[in-house]
Amino acid sequence: MSKQEQAMRLYKAVERLALQAGEDTDEAIDWLCGEHGGMFKLYEAYFSPKPPQRKPLTDEQIELIRVSQEFDQWAISEAAFKYAARAIEAAHGITGEPK
Repeated sequence: MSKQEQAMRLYKAVERLALQAGEDTDEAIDWLCGEHGGMFKLYEAYFSPKPPQRKPLTDEQIELIRVSQEFDQWAISEAAFKYAARAIEAAHGITGEPK
């Protein structure tokens, strides 16, 4: 059974239990499964696609940027440019390590 099917079964079970208890099904479902309910948060955490991990540039990509943007004309050494690029990546949380 897929995750989507499991979620639908749970939704139907909540609806059925609310009917049996004489509760307003819309209110019960909204409380449990609505935008601010616990099931919504669980569903979002469980089914939402995870954003791809950002990876650091390779040394070759950094050098290509340095040369193609003519930073090499400004007397910026390859090492200094690479150091700055790595510092910028780190400041944005791009480390290459799994989160």
